Amino acid sequence: MNDFLRKLAGEVAELVETGYYDVRSTRAHKPSSLARIIEKLERTLVTELKFSSPTQGEIRSKEDGVKGNGQITSLVSEMEDGGASGISVLTQPLHFGGSLENLKTARAHTRLPLLMKDIIIDKRQIDAGATLGADLVILISRLFSGIESSVNGLIDHAHSRNLEVLLEVNNIEEYEIAINSEADIIGINNRDLGSLKLDLDTTRRILSSGLRSRKPLISESGFLERRQIEEIAQLGVRAFLVGTSIMKSKDITAKVRELSGISTGER
Repeated sequence: MNDFLRKLAGEVAELVETGYYDVRSTRAHKPSSLARIIEKLERTLVTELKFSSPTQGEIRSKEDGVKGNGQITSLVSEMEDGGASGISVLTQPLHFGGSLENLKTARAHTRLPLLMKDIIIDKRQIDAGATLGADLVILISRLFSGIESSVNGLIDHAHSRNLEVLLEVNNIEEYEIAINSEADIIGINNRDLGSLKLDLDTTRRILSSGLRSRKPLISESGFLERRQIEEIAQLGVRAFLVGTSIMKSKDITAKVRELSGISTGER
């Protein structure tokens, strides 16, 4: 594990012990399957609620437009109107400007599948996601390098809470393990969370390895324009997770439509 990811894991371990993820209020919700949506649609765009990042600092001011929970409500509505098939919600408050409250608010205002995006290392985090109405959680393969039993245990726990699992990889070795796991979706992150280096060829290299997955695939990170999505789509990828370029846009709905390939007249 490289330095930055180790730092993130250590910080999250402290958050877990402080009780940050000890959520008591339950949100009644019948889970939706993002995996089935990806399998059904020719193109799936998962948008992301993210206010800052370690590489770019503040991406969108939390004071822009409508403040507080109203801002989350507005962003979710704009993403849905633009044609998003799912929404990723950052719940890690350090470095990413996320919060569990954002997940709770998003759940109250959309029926789209919601991904709890966090550095998940503990079952208590998964329980928080399930309690607040998430449909799936993300697990990062590199956090469990050499200890597959740990990631398998978290996958099993997520399934016991009726949550799907997106297992994120960044190299061919992680990809091979992921396609043989019980995860529901494989996410190929074009950004190495250890070095923070972004390389859109990551997806291409992994899929050029000859290893084939029966699980739905999502290519994550680095997409600024439709052309880039079309290039990766030629590899057989039908789902894309995009955060920064959407959250930076002055017109969220228009940006989502641009990236998803939906014209104004189709909505």
